[in-house]
Amino acid sequence: MKASQTLAVQWQPHRESNQRWLIDAQPDGTYKISNQANGKALDGASSTSNGAPLIQYTCNGGSQQKWKLR
Repeated sequence: MKASQTLAVQWQPHRESNQRWLIDAQPDGTYKISNQANGKALDGASSTSNGAPLIQYTCNGGSQQKWKLR
């Protein structure tokens, strides 16, 4: 498994598992988004502010890993 805190970056699509994301509905109405290749969660880097960098981090259920899809 890859190390935590890897930046999530935009890249030309190539359909490999590192570009596939699993979107799981949570009981509180939010979603957990995790990478298919390494199981890490899409994380707001310990911030819930606009413009924060996104990283992949071990799933911990923190507010920075809860997403609302609109």
